[in-house]
Amino acid sequence: MSTTTSDRLDHEFRLVIQNQEVDLLVDEQLQTEAGGVNLPGFRRGKVPLRVLRHRFGGEVRKQVLERVIGEKAQEACEQRGITPAFSPTLLPAEEPVENGMAVTMRVVALPALEPIDFASFELERMVVEVTDEAVDDAIAEIAASQSRYEPIGEERPVEKGDTVLVYCRVSRDGEPVAELDDQETRVTLTEERGHPDWIEALVGAGVDETRTFMHTIMPGTQDGEPANEVEVTATVRAIEAEVPVTVDDEFAQLLGCEDLEQLRGLIRTRQAHGHGERCQALFSVGLMDKLAEYASFPVPDFMIDAEYTAIRDRMRREADSGPPGGADDDGTGAGDDDGTDQALEAQAEAGSGQEAEETAAEEQDPEIRAIAERRVKLGLLMREVGRQNNISVEEHELEPAVRAWASRFGPERRDRMHELAMQSPRLVETIASEVYESKLVTFISELATITETTVTLEELERREMEVDDAAVEE
Repeated sequence: MSTTTSDRLDHEFRLVIQNQEVDLLVDEQLQTEAGGVNLPGFRRGKVPLRVLRHRFGGEVRKQVLERVIGEKAQEACEQRGITPAFSPTLLPAEEPVENGMAVTMRVVALPALEPIDFASFELERMVVEVTDEAVDDAIAEIAASQSRYEPIGEERPVEKGDTVLVYCRVSRDGEPVAELDDQETRVTLTEERGHPDWIEALVGAGVDETRTFMHTIMPGTQDGEPANEVEVTATVRAIEAEVPVTVDDEFAQLLGCEDLEQLRGLIRTRQAHGHGERCQALFSVGLMDKLAEYASFPVPDFMIDAEYTAIRDRMRREADSGPPGGADDDGTGAGDDDGTDQALEAQAEAGSGQEAEETAAEEQDPEIRAIAERRVKLGLLMREVGRQNNISVEEHELEPAVRAWASRFGPERRDRMHELAMQSPRLVETIASEVYESKLVTFISELATITETTVTLEELERREMEVDDAAVEE
């Protein structure tokens, strides 16, 4: 298992920099660069040092000071046998220094681990075969999504089971919900489609009639947190009937394929890819569970607080971004786009230290905190494993990863998502972490003993639910 040289991974040192030391280095750099300086009234390379100090001394001093502090920080870590997990945090020291300056360096060290014998790992990787029935079901779903809707020919009130086109105004506490308000959406009034609020409100309404009701986007939690509710004012535009699409070669051509057989092949390939990603995700979970056995070291509270804040904020954004029609809303999707953009912009603009301190003062959810602690420990452990085995994310690997992330949003939005990602250092760091984890999983997989097990899609879904349930219980 793991061993550490200290009970603490967070350290604080005082670094002292003397003015004389910095002045000498500034002069050396100015004299070295003097040959390339061309100033009016002086021959090239013959500019006096006092003039160079006056013109360039301030900027050069900043560069030298940054270099000296970095060298002293590295020297302090080496003297104490510390390998920083991240770049140290530097703050002005409280006590002044005569003829110099002092900074307080705070650093989180990587845990000191014995090399892990990955060849001893025994892991399972599931494989799901794509069946003809699954391909047919997928094509049927696509056909259903391509169906047209037309108003029914009779005049009658809305009944349970109807599909209705409604215009919605959505507000919370009297304020419009920007990503949901002022939209037309199509809702099928069945319990199976997740619309009990809509059924109760709209059944019996006539065309052009307006009903106002409370809709629950996210139910309350067991610890007493209130449900996330919005007020919906819905005007019935039409009661509609579905006009189904015939699945044939002409249908396949509308989707860009030569014929139905080519469409079936495309669907089969996509399903195999999707099943493979889900199986790989479960494989990674199993590998991380195995790695977690080696993460027995203590971690700083402020790191757990910061991760807790990130998890909590993401949960709140997800709770706020649900569609007004529930889980099966058939609207235009514009609200979801706006919600995604806003979430990314919030992540790009979010601070770090202050939020963590505020969270530490709150009464924290123990389940979320346990998840945060596990993530912090695994993150530090994986960094150390990567250091031991020369695994890192190179600059040339990051740009394709960001573009791949942005491509998840479709061709009409990927440029916007790529722009948002590049403007958010935190998001880029998250994507880099995903790349790093993937490289680490690949590295360990090549050493471990892996057993492939063929399972049905139902078995895969059951295993995914078991993992989710285990995470909640933990």
